Amino acid sequence: MIELIRDLVMQQNFLPQNGFSFNVDRLPNISFFAQTANIPGVSKQFTEVLTPFKTIYRPGDRLTYDDLTLTIRSDENMEAFLEIFNWMSALARVEGFEKYKLLTAGDGLYSDASLMILNTKKNPKIQFTFEDLFPIQLGQMTMDSSASDLTYATFDVTFKYTGYTIKTL
Repeated sequence: MIELIRDLVMQQNFLPQNGFSFNVDRLPNISFFAQTANIPGVSKQFTEVLTPFKTIYRPGDRLTYDDLTLTIRSDENMEAFLEIFNWMSALARVEGFEKYKLLTAGDGLYSDASLMILNTKKNPKIQFTFEDLFPIQLGQMTMDSSASDLTYATFDVTFKYTGYTIKTL
């Protein structure tokens, strides 16, 4: 029996951290530049039932999803950064209602996105589809003229979304 379990474990490939691709429908420039992506955690709400002796917990009826955060490597034209900034500005109506009206008439306020997990052979294995995604935070991009090695500028972006589904391919 132990040999059977050992053989099963030895045949198992582990998930590489760099085996993913990310795509946001309305942000084409981040697809090739996503450096890191997290698979957001999920929490299940619960209800407390108070009794004279102890509290009893019962499962609730809602899931709460953590934020989706990406680290993006910037190209020299900062296209991905500008796409996200313009989307956030239009959502916040920073420059009036004109850009907001263009959002509602055009691509809409939200976008869908997918995180594709690749196996060790770089083939798609699992797809996470995020529904009704929109940016809530665009992180800083640090420029450093004292750096001795060539490093590329990156920035973080954080999204909220309605929920996600998982599909095995």
